[in-house]
Amino acid sequence: MRRFPDDRDLGNPFWWELWSGPPLVLYGHDAVRGLVDRRPHSLGLDTGCVYGGRLTGYLLEDDHLVSVHAHGVWRRVPAVAPRG
Repeated sequence: MRRFPDDRDLGNPFWWELWSGPPLVLYGHDAVRGLVDRRPHSLGLDTGCVYGGRLTGYLLEDDHLVSVHAHGVWRRVPAVAPRG
């Protein structure tokens, strides 16, 4: 689930646009949007490493992001089928 209340309607907001607590939800598996930094409520860390982007981590104790470039491309970005 990426949108609330469901993913069927692309007009629905992303769940993290509505989330206000409890703090802090860390999530991934959303490389299309890249880093989604909405601290202190949520932090989306998927920066597309497998697609040749970056590998990103979060140091909770320091409230600090770390990121390195991918060494290569292991998978091509999948085509997104139109919804309708």
